[in-house]
Amino acid sequence: MVASIAVQAALYAALTDALSCPVYEAVPVDATMPYVVFDNNLVLDADYISGAHERITFYLSVYSDYAGSIEVRGILGVIKATLHQKRLALADGVMEGMAVTRSTASPDIADDTFMGSCTVDVRVQP
Repeated sequence: MVASIAVQAALYAALTDALSCPVYEAVPVDATMPYVVFDNNLVLDADYISGAHERITFYLSVYSDYAGSIEVRGILGVIKATLHQKRLALADGVMEGMAVTRSTASPDIADDTFMGSCTVDVRVQP
């Protein structure tokens, strides 16, 4: 199994257990808000000599139709509490560390949806 797939599966399981809203990789057309989406991820070789470690960055987005940013910020808080400085079990490889390094919340252009995002950095030994 590719390390980034194993990490995403572990993140999905942890977030699904912790959050009261759905977590998607692809949002269904009829999805109701709030929800969390796995956006892009970036895989970097963290050990340039041996290639024995990877740094994987996941970008998560939160969408809410609640008036104001409180729901988005609450969901981002649960994401941080669930993932920051944790080491999750992986189906393949070993998670060496994880940190939520950035989170933002803002209204969309029409001000009827609030969006949030966070970055999760994971160091893994495949």
